[in-house]
Amino acid sequence: MTILTIGLVALFYLRRDKRNSILIWGLPNSGKTLLYYQLRDGLFRETVSSSIANSGTFSLFDDPKMKPINIIDQPGFRQLRGQVDSLLPSARGVIFLIDSVEFPREANDVAEYIYYLLVHPEINKNGTKLHLVFNKSEMVTAMNESSILTELENRLLQIRESRKATGTSEQEEEEVTLGVEGQSLKLRDLPIPISWSHNSVKKREVEQITHFIQSLF
Repeated sequence: MTILTIGLVALFYLRRDKRNSILIWGLPNSGKTLLYYQLRDGLFRETVSSSIANSGTFSLFDDPKMKPINIIDQPGFRQLRGQVDSLLPSARGVIFLIDSVEFPREANDVAEYIYYLLVHPEINKNGTKLHLVFNKSEMVTAMNESSILTELENRLLQIRESRKATGTSEQEEEEVTLGVEGQSLKLRDLPIPISWSHNSVKKREVEQITHFIQSLF
């Protein structure tokens, strides 16, 4: 019995140790790659949308004493969304960037991507934490945090009700029901650990993002 117990504990920690990466994701031009370089180098870099992921193992620029971690900047093109499935098993946290300026025009797509994460079996099984970054707060036309949250929750509710009516799912495994059927949807009430912040990655306002990462390790 003792040997069996030790074996189970060792298996638990082995599985836990494999979840050693941070996944950065979001629609194209939301600031993912800029954030990646900010976390790595603390520098502003001009970036362009790419279909190739950036990945590296390094200590955060703002916390050089921190143990090096693997950070993946995953392209946000819709046709590449399936690649996220292979990255989630090793992800301890997901940072999802939202363009606060373009959100009124991209709200449907943003909601679909986030819904995909929130009902994903791998995220719900592992309790993977999710942090939403409402980026580009330095812009005069940026939508404020409370307005984005309200609209996002409304769109997520619409997606849930639509999929319930049609019986559709994007997951090979049975996806988790988001929230409580028949009730309004609030991100704070979901069982998945989810947080958010209004940031300007361009101006290197990334403290809340680095705090999120530090809380995972």
